[in-house]
Amino acid sequence: MNGKPHPGSSVNSTPLFRLPLLALGPYVLTGVMLGCAEGAYELAVGPARRRNATNTGIPVSASQAVQIKVAEASARIHTARLLMRQACEHAMAVGRSGAEPIHADKVRYRRDAFFSVRMCVEAVDILMGVAGSGGLYMSGGMQRLFRDAHAANAHVMFSPDLQGSIFGQHELGTAGPPPLM
Repeated sequence: MNGKPHPGSSVNSTPLFRLPLLALGPYVLTGVMLGCAEGAYELAVGPARRRNATNTGIPVSASQAVQIKVAEASARIHTARLLMRQACEHAMAVGRSGAEPIHADKVRYRRDAFFSVRMCVEAVDILMGVAGSGGLYMSGGMQRLFRDAHAANAHVMFSPDLQGSIFGQHELGTAGPPPLM
């Protein structure tokens, strides 16, 4: 579970079984969050290209505020994907090398997981504003992605108070709870 040799190591010697489960466990849900953010982007931006504002009749796509929101959401989604990929690629490289993962990497994996999820939730929130009140209809997918993103974000593995403090304690050299990673 922590990336160190275990009773099954002799039978399961592939890199996957050398990964620190507790440090990388959040990445099972980060992909869900990325999917929510990417889905929200498609559901908000696609229609915004074609619809007019109900109060002015002006194309939504002509609004500078909407254009900026789309840019910010897109940057958050892109950056979250990069953080997730970098952590997973690094962990697999360590696993393939046969080395034991070091504690600094484990706390960084957890930091990057909570921060990438935060960026995904922020992107979904921004895109809900772009979708407008139509995004709230139960018949549409936007409200489901909004709820799913906030539900997944509530997982303890994405708590900045917990995960951020674990990383901060490590970086600052202060004693923290014994790591199970």
